[in-house]
Amino acid sequence: MEIRLTLIFSTFLLSIYAFAQPWICEDPNIGQLVADGSPGFSQKLFKETVSSAKILIAGEVHFYTDLKPRLDLINNYNMHQAGKKCVAFEFAFRNHGFEETLGKIKARITAMKSIEFITAHPELKKEDLDAAIAAYQPIIDYYQPMSDSAIALGIKSKQVDHKDHWDVPNQSMDERNKAMAENLKALIDSGDCDSVLFFVGKAHLAINADSTTRVQDLLRIKNITTTTINLQMTTETLPYGARSWSLCPFSSKKLSDYSFIKNDKLSGDPLLFPFMNKTGVRWKDFDFTLLTPN
Repeated sequence: MEIRLTLIFSTFLLSIYAFAQPWICEDPNIGQLVADGSPGFSQKLFKETVSSAKILIAGEVHFYTDLKPRLDLINNYNMHQAGKKCVAFEFAFRNHGFEETLGKIKARITAMKSIEFITAHPELKKEDLDAAIAAYQPIIDYYQPMSDSAIALGIKSKQVDHKDHWDVPNQSMDERNKAMAENLKALIDSGDCDSVLFFVGKAHLAINADSTTRVQDLLRIKNITTTTINLQMTTETLPYGARSWSLCPFSSKKLSDYSFIKNDKLSGDPLLFPFMNKTGVRWKDFDFTLLTPN
């Protein structure tokens, strides 16, 4: 993540905590969809979706670092896909220059703590900046075991972000989206991978205040078929309270297994983070939602 992306998250923090409409909790179909979609990994729809996807894109929130759903998705991708399989990541880690990348992250954090940066961004409160800085290390902490797990299963581990991501200040989201799409296509075209499971931040999969492109659209233009999954943690609690599921009145009900939901069955077009403005990420930016147990 670069400073520009950090500012996006900080903008979330500075938003007024008032829920815009529509909200997923108000969708009359959601309760039945969750019930019908369970148990997720055993659903015929899930198996068919995974086995037929050339590039399966899992949209995640980097701040929330629960490893189990990510590892379970890797395991099930491995079970249901044939041929040469790859797992790709938005960021670099040990298998792709981890120590160097970690050094760049530490340098970025140091820069963000500098008087120059703080002076240049008076809109950032100290607690907001601290939360943004704290987001960097977990990304490395959980991508590493995911990479290790994939390799142990015989899956190749790839990193597809822009090659200059850690070196170019304020690199645009559109620039990174274009690079990710090109690098993913190259994995398929080279024959290195017959299919790819790609973990990426949800902001890269939706038109928003900082991006006019979506990775899945850029791939489809290149004639690469994609399927997008919103990896939605039922227990997700982010530093700034951006919780769309955990605030639902019925969310306290125990979800004992994964639920796999086809998002076009939602009656409306609900926002993923309800207090964002209408240009924010929406549930229907994704083809499916994989709702995790709580």
